[in-house]
Amino acid sequence: QPGSTTIRIDREVHRHLVRIAHETGRPLNDTVADAVVALERSLFANRVAAELEALRTDPAAGDLPDV
Repeated sequence: QPGSTTIRIDREVHRHLVRIAHETGRPLNDTVADAVVALERSLFANRVAAELEALRTDPAAGDLPDV
């Protein structure tokens, strides 16, 4: 069973999280966890896109198909 901790967030951020939790019918903790996962995926996708762009502009990489 995972432990828990307390974090401080702005009241406005808390208000948004509570609204999303209410709209989805999910607990607030799950809503925060989902937001963290979504941010991690977004950051990963941005890194991959930047790396692909770097490869496209690297003459030594050869031709890469557009995706």
